[in-house]
Amino acid sequence: MGRTLRFYVRRNLMTSIGLCVLAVFVLTAILAPWIAPYPGDAAGLVHPAHQLLPPSWQHPMGTDELGRDLFSLVLLGSRVSLGGGFVTIVFALLIGVTLGLIAGYAGGWLDEAIMRFTDIVLGFPSLLLAVAIAATLGPSLDHAVLAMALSWWPWYTRLIRSQVLSLRNADFVQAARLSGRSPARILVRHILPNAVTPVVVQASMDLGSVILTLAGLSFLGLGAQPPTPEWGLIIANGQNYVLTNWWYVTFPGLAILLAVSALNLVGDGLNDVLNRRERGVL
Repeated sequence: MGRTLRFYVRRNLMTSIGLCVLAVFVLTAILAPWIAPYPGDAAGLVHPAHQLLPPSWQHPMGTDELGRDLFSLVLLGSRVSLGGGFVTIVFALLIGVTLGLIAGYAGGWLDEAIMRFTDIVLGFPSLLLAVAIAATLGPSLDHAVLAMALSWWPWYTRLIRSQVLSLRNADFVQAARLSGRSPARILVRHILPNAVTPVVVQASMDLGSVILTLAGLSFLGLGAQPPTPEWGLIIANGQNYVLTNWWYVTFPGLAILLAVSALNLVGDGLNDVLNRRERGVL
C-alpha cells in the first residue's frame, strides 16, 4: 500500500499539491501556539490603538476591530477548525461503523430497524439537522461538533453495511464461525479490516465538507464562541467590514478555501489509488 501510494503521488501533480498544502496546515495546527506572533490575542487580549490596521510587516494579515493580529488568529484557528473537523469525523465513524456492522451482520428485524432509522435521519439535510441540534443544545464548539457527528453518521452506516453484506458469507467468515469465534470477534478481527477501505476513503473526502459546515455553524453563531479563534467565527465578526476592510474576511476565507481544496484533492487521490489497487492496475 505504501509503495502504491508513493508511486501514484509522484504521477499525480494535483494530489501531490494537495498533500503538501495539507501537510502545511497540519504542521501549522500543531505548532500554532509557538509560531503565532501574538498568541495572547486568541485569549481575548485587545489592542485599541491597533484597530483595523491593513496588512503590514508587523501584521501580515492586518488586525480586527479589537486590534488583534489576524495572522495569529488564523494560525491558531487552524488548530480549532482542523481539530474540530477531525473529531467530528471520528465520532461519526464510531456511530456509523458500529451500527453498520451490527445491521449488516445481524440481519432480520435489527437490520430493518437500524436502516429505517438511518433513512429517517438521511431524510433531513445534514446542515439543517446540524443547525437544529446545535440550536437545541446551545451555541458552543463542542455542541457544534456533536451536532455534526449526529447528522453525518448515516452515510457511513449505509456504506459499511453494504460491505458487511458482501462479506458475511465469505469462506473466511464461515471458517471463523465454525471455529467458535464470537460474532463480536468475527466483526472486529475478520470483517471490519476487509470492509473499512471505502469508509476511510469517504471519510477523507468528507473532512473538507465537515470543516466547511463547522465554519458555517460558527458563522451563524451556533459554533465556536468568542474569543475562540475559529475561521468561521472570524469571518462572522468581520462581515460588517467587508467593504471597508477587505483583509478581515479575506484571509480566514482563503484559509478555509485552501484547507478544503487540499482535503478534496487528497481524498480524490486516495480514492483513485485504492480503486487502482483493487483492480490490480498498480
